[in-house]
Amino acid sequence: MRWLLHPLWPFARRGLTFVVIPAAAGLVLSWPLGALGIAAAFASIVVSWRRHQSSWTLASNVRTFRSAATPKVILHYSPLIRDPVLIRAFHRTVEMELHALSRQFGRPLRSPVVVYLFDQTQRVTRIFGPQYGAFALWDINAIILAADCPWEEFVRHELAHLFAGRWSKLAPPLLQEGLAVWLQGTRWGQPVNHVARQILGRRDHSLDVLLNREQFFSSEHMGACYALAGSLSGFLIRRFGWDKYSQLYRRCDGRLFRKKFQKCFGMSLEDAHWEWRLDLRLSDE
Repeated sequence: MRWLLHPLWPFARRGLTFVVIPAAAGLVLSWPLGALGIAAAFASIVVSWRRHQSSWTLASNVRTFRSAATPKVILHYSPLIRDPVLIRAFHRTVEMELHALSRQFGRPLRSPVVVYLFDQTQRVTRIFGPQYGAFALWDINAIILAADCPWEEFVRHELAHLFAGRWSKLAPPLLQEGLAVWLQGTRWGQPVNHVARQILGRRDHSLDVLLNREQFFSSEHMGACYALAGSLSGFLIRRFGWDKYSQLYRRCDGRLFRKKFQKCFGMSLEDAHWEWRLDLRLSDE
């Protein structure tokens, strides 16, 4: 079963699940419809391929990676990383953070986490974009990062996405990134609330920016939005509790977020936003 530890196996499995099997089924079902049906089937294949294009690019970059596995973590690492002590330390860090998050979320992930470790962050940004120094892929239960990043923060952040993805994959960035940042504990070595307070001291960021996906992930706002969302998520968890926060997260399906927030917490998102800002201003953290 050594092929299960090959760096390309998760992508082969993904290709079977999202491209090959649906394509075969689409062609079989569309065959009686003639040329038009077959054309529609091929169009769906192209759409699926483009949707997962960054994953195929990632696959082409990790095909020569070496592997090390334990029951909970399958690590694929760049051959440019030649320090065995570093590899063992990183592997152990992932296992420790995985254990801590399993306790936080109440149960472990169902299958071993796959980790792709590059030697430099710039190699990750070339695949996913200049804003992203690390990434999580829910459907293959994998995280991608580099050896020159702050391990504890990045590993915990990306693993948090895998855990929270079981609650909902359609939560707004305010919750998705907010929870991951809060769980990572610090932002570039500083407490999240401290970073958020500094950001608001330099420039105001409205709630509308935090709720707009395009603005949230824009190069202009992304760094600030991550820290602010993390601080706000931490406030909501302290104010209403982990169970209430997770309840809201689970209800997110891409629609009526403000209404669901009001129903879950008994106050409007706008009121909670301003209460958080007041709490942040008065806090010493």
